[in-house]
Amino acid sequence: MSIYAPVVEDPSDELAIGGYVGADEMIEGLRLAGPCPTRQSFIDSLRKVTAYSAAGLVSPVDLAEPKQPMLCQNFRDVDPAGHSLVPVPPPAALAHDGYWCGVALV
Repeated sequence: MSIYAPVVEDPSDELAIGGYVGADEMIEGLRLAGPCPTRQSFIDSLRKVTAYSAAGLVSPVDLAEPKQPMLCQNFRDVDPAGHSLVPVPPPAALAHDGYWCGVALV
């Protein structure tokens, strides 16, 4: 967020992150759909993405299953000096590529 949106005072602001992720997903869909995208090619292209993460900003999302719950999250904390956000590592039982992951409750 600090690279692409330096005017955002709080880079952890969920509205700012949501806006960035939404725009990034739209751009990715257009890029994948090719030089003359149609609505259907845009949708079909995004449905093939199984680990969308907005360049690591959010935990990976399987766009092929848009109605499934998100099973992984990432958490951040303020560093000891109070200058930046740092990832909070998950415990081994929940760790999956650095994200906190669980299972869907049925």
